[in-house]
Amino acid sequence: MPAVGERADHVEGSHGPGRVILDGRRASSHIEVGTDHLVNGRSALALREFMAAEKLDPKNPRVHYALADAYLARGKTVEAERHARRALALFPDYHDARLFLTGVLLVGNRYEEVISECDRLIDDPTFSEPSQVAAYRDERFPAGQDPVALGVDPKFAIKVDLTKDQPDNQVHYSDGSVFRLGSLTKDANGKAVVELFGDLKQHDMGPGLAESIDEAGNGRAMFLTRNLWGVGSSGPYLHDGRATTLTEAILEHGGEAQSSRNQFAQRCTRSARASQCAARSPSTKPK
Repeated sequence: MPAVGERADHVEGSHGPGRVILDGRRASSHIEVGTDHLVNGRSALALREFMAAEKLDPKNPRVHYALADAYLARGKTVEAERHARRALALFPDYHDARLFLTGVLLVGNRYEEVISECDRLIDDPTFSEPSQVAAYRDERFPAGQDPVALGVDPKFAIKVDLTKDQPDNQVHYSDGSVFRLGSLTKDANGKAVVELFGDLKQHDMGPGLAESIDEAGNGRAMFLTRNLWGVGSSGPYLHDGRATTLTEAILEHGGEAQSSRNQFAQRCTRSARASQCAARSPSTKPK
């Protein structure tokens, strides 16, 4: 087989598998060069490289996503949307392309369509390795190789439906039903429910929990709410592990949580007093 860059008609059966493989490699090379141009602000050169890749491999969703990105950099939103949709038509699970498309729609104030596309992303309970979102996968391996060139391509990822595909920890009932421990539950509409018990927000926790330095630049007392799923086995608690119990952790809260903390403390006091009274009463009988 000839090296990348040689003429495709040197491959035996120029319209067979060899031609397809060679064209695919050439297209990947054009994408790599074009991406470098785009990152460095040379959108016109990037577009030329991506168009060359499209001629070689027109059914490659990665090519169309690259074209969409370049067209948007040139201010051509119609072409950008067209190629983003083409990428999704070829590969419906291409999350990068769908995220890109929501951005294009948002620029055009097409909010109903933005919501629809976002719902499709949120409602997808599929875990993918490598990830379908570029921010969650390696652009390069530690040794510098291109993962896609080595076959680690999100287009051919290993995927697991987090509502049903776990092979372990299955409980089989006599009626034939199966409960999968660790699987996400579903709501009445069949959508996955993530019971993380958190709000994914940052809050001011008051001076008592403040760090000595403002490391993140958003305030010494600002902390992201920790999700409470699995909280019973995740102690010690708080960012520095100062609380050994959940009660201690709650009582350390201040700032935005001061009111809730005080209500909890009052309930604890009432509960403790009730327990003491019950223990002292000779007429108290266990129920």
